Amino acid sequence: MVNLAGYVPVRWTVDTLGWQGTEAGITTAVVRQRVLDTLRPGQVVLMHVGAHPEDGSTLDADALPGVIDDLQARGYGFVTVPELLAEGP
Repeated sequence: MVNLAGYVPVRWTVDTLGWQGTEAGITTAVVRQRVLDTLRPGQVVLMHVGAHPEDGSTLDADALPGVIDDLQARGYGFVTVPELLAEGP
């Protein structure tokens, strides 16, 4: 059904869990470590940049600059989803 609507499904390889907010014990350090613990070429990281509805935290957005620094320090780069799909398997 998704493909018939002209969309291509993309599955993430790691969810930072930042969306759970500080109420669930998640911190920006946890977000960064979840990405690093599962790091591999082609990784697709699921992050939410909105605020948690109850505690107001924005953990993924707050952690993003550090995640970018961490990945670049390890020699990784970034591509858009269309670029990723053009590369193929």
